[in-house]
Amino acid sequence: MSRFPTTKVKVEDLLDLYEGIIPDADAVLKESCIAGSLPVPALPDGLDGIVRWSEHRDPLPPDDLTEVSDLVIGKLFSFFQNWANYVSAETTRARSIRDIQREHLKTIKSYLAIYYREEQKKAAGLIDDYINIDERYVRVNKAYGTIKVFYDTANDRYEQLKRVLNNVSREQTRRKDELERMLHDERGGKVSEGVSEQLRGGGFPGRKRFPRSFE
Repeated sequence: MSRFPTTKVKVEDLLDLYEGIIPDADAVLKESCIAGSLPVPALPDGLDGIVRWSEHRDPLPPDDLTEVSDLVIGKLFSFFQNWANYVSAETTRARSIRDIQREHLKTIKSYLAIYYREEQKKAAGLIDDYINIDERYVRVNKAYGTIKVFYDTANDRYEQLKRVLNNVSREQTRRKDELERMLHDERGGKVSEGVSEQLRGGGFPGRKRFPRSFE
């Protein structure tokens, strides 16, 4: 039975191959008219001084949603929904890069294990030690660690944004129910038709389900 010839790739070539995956994927996405990343959402008019900002320019909702107007509560929902979509896109991209870097790290480690065992004739018990201090392994391991921190942080932030949207949605529902009760009482117990539609027209988007975490 014939065997395929074994071709050994240089470690430098492996580094270049893995580093080119993301640019290649971006080019394919562009040709398919699919956005890998979304633009940072702009703050709508009327939310200055209401939306707070972290030191990283990440938006935070007001402490007390009951103090803002109906129009503002609708704008808050729309803005944080857009921001959640933006963070979701960044998280998905970071997850892909993390997975690539993890495979990159495994491949480099395998290459270096062969290198130190077969070419450098190092003792089997010391091979891992040589790999861990090899500059090429350290460089890839650092890149993996960096994107892992980014992904974990972005995924956690996405979960926080889902809770923010749920809080805004609950406040919208509370106001709708309160107005319906008031109109019900004013009409002597008759339910007013179209109240929900009227409220949505004043800035009350409907509830929206969001995907689960990215794990």
